[in-house]
Amino acid sequence: MAEIDGNTAPAVQPSGMHRPPTTTPSELLPIESTVFETIQRVNARFERLLHDFRGLQTVAYFPHHKLTAWQNLLGLIQAETNFALSEAIRERAETNALYFDRLCARRERELADPNDVLLEAEYRKQELAEDEKQKEPAT
Repeated sequence: MAEIDGNTAPAVQPSGMHRPPTTTPSELLPIESTVFETIQRVNARFERLLHDFRGLQTVAYFPHHKLTAWQNLLGLIQAETNFALSEAIRERAETNALYFDRLCARRERELADPNDVLLEAEYRKQELAEDEKQKEPAT
């Protein structure tokens, strides 16, 4: 078991709540702007830290190789954080798109005129007839 020292933050423990196996409509609400604002603040802090490390490299008696290694580690953490967060946002947005697409399609079916089906069938017959004419070799 890993020992916790004063320089490490304890890992966030998962709550006792478990996510339901299916997504509920309340989870499908659009992603709040505060999520994007918070991610922006996290990235700004990473950039500030990296900037400060570059400033520390101007001090002659600091170990430059360690400062560079720490900058690289911070860059890796930032990249992995952004990747994981953007993947979660992409998945949620994709799920939202599918969910709301189904709602829109259901509404369109409710509003559809039954006679439109007959018109669509007639248009499709005409399209097929035109396709057959184009396929026939010219004589």
